[in-house]
Amino acid sequence: MTALQVDAFIESFGNQTENALNENPDALIIVGDFNDRCVHWDDRHENSEMGLKFYNYLNDMNLFQMINEPTRITENSASLLDLIITDSPGFMDNIDTMPPIGDLDHDIIYGYLQIRVKRPNSVRRTVWHFSRADFGSLNQEFLNAPWNAGLMLYDDIDDLISYYYGLIKVGMEAHIPKRQINKRKKDKPWMTGFIRHLLMLRNKLNGKFSKTLKLEDKIERNRMRALCKKEIRYAKARYRASQTAQLADPNIGVKKYWSIMKDIYGSKIKSSIPTLIDDNVTYSTDLEKANLFVELFSDQCSLDPPDPDYTLPATEYLTDERLESSLRSDL
Repeated sequence: MTALQVDAFIESFGNQTENALNENPDALIIVGDFNDRCVHWDDRHENSEMGLKFYNYLNDMNLFQMINEPTRITENSASLLDLIITDSPGFMDNIDTMPPIGDLDHDIIYGYLQIRVKRPNSVRRTVWHFSRADFGSLNQEFLNAPWNAGLMLYDDIDDLISYYYGLIKVGMEAHIPKRQINKRKKDKPWMTGFIRHLLMLRNKLNGKFSKTLKLEDKIERNRMRALCKKEIRYAKARYRASQTAQLADPNIGVKKYWSIMKDIYGSKIKSSIPTLIDDNVTYSTDLEKANLFVELFSDQCSLDPPDPDYTLPATEYLTDERLESSLRSDL
């Protein structure tokens, strides 16, 4: 591959990955033969046509590559070609390889997906447009409302609260515009109805181009795709600016602070120790890394062997009196 081909591949990979992430999946998992020709994922990729470009791109996109040992082994070489890439390493476990099938020369890569997919439920909510409310009429409505009648009609506090709530709601519905929206649980916090509408149009245009393969349909599809990316980028920027402003507020509560921090850093990330190299020996599995750390810490915490000619210094007494014996009694 030439340098231009490598850049084109990474750009295409990034576009497709971004499109998949915009669909807000529970977990993004990409599997395939990437022909990267490294021995271990965290090495220098000296034999790879892509060098460290693909490796660095995944790091920049906060994506994780889970396979850490060669998947194609011959008499003269060993290369890590088959990858599992995900944005949710915490959802994956027991990632490993097994011998190839038949006379194939690539190992099988596999893992366990620990995720429970729930059917997304939408919640219908009422949005009040207070900026267009008629507060003069609303105040007059509340002045004429029969507030005292509730005290004569009801003795139970719950009934009285329901009565007052009904009076307030009737007044609001009469003088404050409102609309109903469907809030989807899987929606990103920056998602808006306008962006959702653009994504729907993009998908329709993409389907149309897939059927016709006409140049004008492709141009229209690409225009809508660019518009979606632009609006999503602006929406994310506005949302992040709002989060930054909240974090900078000295009066922010502890619960709200950590809620924002969790949203920023995500809960999908599972910390892991990368491949270690010590004395030109590579340690890739968890067991190998653990044993290496055990040896390191044992060496740090161990004393040098004693000098055979060393003798303890003579004991120096602070008084002339000595305790020869002692008696113990249970009384």
